[in-house]
Amino acid sequence: MVRRRNEDRVRQKPGNIYDAFVKEYFGRVIVFSDFLLNYADKQFLRDVDVAKIEPGPTHYFGEKGDERISDMIFSCPLKNGDDTKKVIIVFEHQSGSLKRLPIKLHGYASAIWTAEMKEGKKVLSALYFLVLRTNKRPVRKIPQIADWLPKDTDGKPIGAAPEIEYKLVDLPAFDIKTLKGGPVLRV
Repeated sequence: MVRRRNEDRVRQKPGNIYDAFVKEYFGRVIVFSDFLLNYADKQFLRDVDVAKIEPGPTHYFGEKGDERISDMIFSCPLKNGDDTKKVIIVFEHQSGSLKRLPIKLHGYASAIWTAEMKEGKKVLSALYFLVLRTNKRPVRKIPQIADWLPKDTDGKPIGAAPEIEYKLVDLPAFDIKTLKGGPVLRV
């Protein structure tokens, strides 16, 4: 009986399989760059040097940088030539509900900027959030922080609702055929 319980603990949830695939697949800079070029906002792409993208620092999260908060982080310099000013791209994969996502992204922003201030940075990194959602059903409504706040009689949130912007790429059940992109994403 004890043996069976241990086996049950070792088994992974189906979502973990997708997370592992996304991390392995998109963790390659060339694949992520191709994905970014096809799904990021065009204004954002005009400002960053995608040719110089690299895996970003993971020490932003957790005491020793070992806490797994996001799927992947990439660092990218701006095209203005000043290599000290960077964009941190947080790539998050969600296979379930997006309801808590805005709060999660606020936590990422806070952790990144807090770490940078402790490092003595005079200019904080710009943040760009790219969320890949793979689920059988498409997203009906993109969640906001305001969804969690109490509402007044007109249905508007009471208090401040500092919304965080993120780009959502919604792929049904991770159908590779529906990916836009160049040959890198097609391989």
